[in-house]
Amino acid sequence: MNQYEVMYVIDPTLEDSARTELINRFSDLVTKNGGEVDRVDEWGKRRLAYAIQYKTEGYYVLMYIKAPAELPRECADVHQGPRRAAPRNRAQHADL
Repeated sequence: MNQYEVMYVIDPTLEDSARTELINRFSDLVTKNGGEVDRVDEWGKRRLAYAIQYKTEGYYVLMYIKAPAELPRECADVHQGPRRAAPRNRAQHADL
């Protein structure tokens, strides 16, 4: 398995319970597809470098995982939903 860092930006207007549910969805996706979540760092609300969907702030989450090579593509599909609560995400190999 490969080690990855997955960062995603969540809509800052979501309530705490909805944000926690979304973070858990990402973690569950990893474990259901044969990966392991090492840790999840919530960076909190930060200003975006440029507006995404007319928003200038986002709630940043960084997740360290061990997963098969196919998993990062699966993570990219999680943000697709009725509200697109996580409009941006990125996975890359961790240099440890």
